[in-house]
Amino acid sequence: MKNKYLVAAFSSLMAYEASALPISDLYNTGANSTTGGIDSNYSLSYSGGESSGFGSHGYEGTGWPINGPWIKNNATSQWITPGANAGTSFDSLAEGNGTYTWSLIFDLTGYEALSASFDGRWATDNAGTIKLNGSTLNNPSSTFTQWSSFSSLGGSFSEGLNTLEFTVVNSAQNNGNPTGLRVEFLNSNADVTSVPEPASLSLLGLGLAALGFSRRNKKA
Repeated sequence: MKNKYLVAAFSSLMAYEASALPISDLYNTGANSTTGGIDSNYSLSYSGGESSGFGSHGYEGTGWPINGPWIKNNATSQWITPGANAGTSFDSLAEGNGTYTWSLIFDLTGYEALSASFDGRWATDNAGTIKLNGSTLNNPSSTFTQWSSFSSLGGSFSEGLNTLEFTVVNSAQNNGNPTGLRVEFLNSNADVTSVPEPASLSLLGLGLAALGFSRRNKKA
């Protein structure tokens, strides 16, 4: 009975096993912007044919091609585009294909990176690929008329900051061609070890004190 506090403390701490929680900063496209405004969760880089004429990325809530042929926007996610108007054309035949990469950074600090996973769906105009920290994910090709599934399979998570890159190659056409990205995360989780509450730490302190007192009595 002398060490009952120590036994109780360790039993309490053992109850704090790793538990799976959603990854908090995997955002759907268009989650924090107004129509035609900036989606600050995604940063855009560009290379290819279009030499000028596009600004910051955003999404357009209505109009062509949002209401057809692209999948219509909803309350969960919206399209993001190189400019404030989704119907803006880029990448004429004279300029060639354009490559647009939208990056999303999320933080796994406090999570167990090896346990992390996610899955979702996406649509692009035109073809796209997804990379997690530079590794291409095992995802099917995407289109703008229907959803395609993707997951973290094939990727590698890191402790701390991670980068998801959604790269869209826009096919050059005679008078240019609209381009955009749509992403919805359906599930995500990673193990996180809970920090013991102050009451449990106090209980551990009592247990250690009891153990020290017991050893001193034995020596005496």
